[in-house]
Amino acid sequence: MAVPLVHTAYVFSRSGRVVLAEGLFREALRRLHASVDVVDGAPAADATDAHPSTVALASWRFSQLLSVMPKREGEAQRWAELAAGEWARGGVLGEIDDALGSRDALSGKGHHGTLVVSNLILGRLLPSGEARQ
Repeated sequence: MAVPLVHTAYVFSRSGRVVLAEGLFREALRRLHASVDVVDGAPAADATDAHPSTVALASWRFSQLLSVMPKREGEAQRWAELAAGEWARGGVLGEIDDALGSRDALSGKGHHGTLVVSNLILGRLLPSGEARQ
């Protein structure tokens, strides 16, 4: 259920319905058992049963939303750091911001990315043909 929640939340965030989007992102991350806490100045993630690429997708999309909200940059940064770490651990080809868009994508200043496909059966992200080249 987490991946469809993330995609639905992303649609809401792109349409400016940030309160609904935030709630859906939080529910998806709760279902993934993903959270960030500041420990010695760095984010730490709770253990999760999900594939790291799925946690990266949810965390990055949530950080994109938080980046455009007032006074949420610190939390956005922690989610982005978690996402980048999970992305690397998940073995998805390419950089996370190339695939999922820049952190400022929702503000209209960045790009939205295009290089991955969510596989609901496998519960992970797969690179598109472009990412393999």
